Amino acid sequence: MAGGNGYSVGSKIRPIRVRVIAEDGTRLGVMTTAAALRRAADAGLDLVEIDPRATPPVCMIVNFEQFRRGLIRSPLAN
Repeated sequence: MAGGNGYSVGSKIRPIRVRVIAEDGTRLGVMTTAAALRRAADAGLDLVEIDPRATPPVCMIVNFEQFRRGLIRSPLAN
């Protein structure tokens, strides 16, 4: 799924390892993108890359439509 506003979502996320944040803001740590995608799918949510420039890139498990509409804020937003 391609995300709006320049976000990579789901299988469009290319890095092999990512730092993952849960919907509630809990830091889940660094894991493979495949493991993060499984975790998101198990929760019925999407994996969204919110900071591709970080090392490793930061992803968040969220409902992408709510995130895109601004109903869920990125923990990286000031």
